[in-house]
Amino acid sequence: RYERGERADRYERGERNGGGGGFAADVSRVARRLYVGNLAYRTSWQDLKDHFKSCGNVVYADVMKMSDGRSKGCGIVEMDTHQEAVRALSMHDTELEGRPLTVREDREDRDLQ
Repeated sequence: RYERGERADRYERGERNGGGGGFAADVSRVARRLYVGNLAYRTSWQDLKDHFKSCGNVVYADVMKMSDGRSKGCGIVEMDTHQEAVRALSMHDTELEGRPLTVREDREDRDLQ
């Protein structure tokens, strides 16, 4: 256990445990797979791939679909490298087919485990 003052000192020195949130500055910790939300229902996997190719080599792009084949309005994009994935995170709030995209690391990415 830490004394109350020591814990604050450790925090100020950057010695934090747990937590999270915020933008991942350490490129090696950024996954290559990204979740992309707020897609128009007509957006195809090819549209998604074309939108992200300016960030690097897109090795996988898919739009999630319901059992009846209709789009769920979200998809997955996988970049070739971690550096390209960091660049692709900057596509957050860019427009595709008139809708601002939500882009974040895919929470189910196994790269980091």
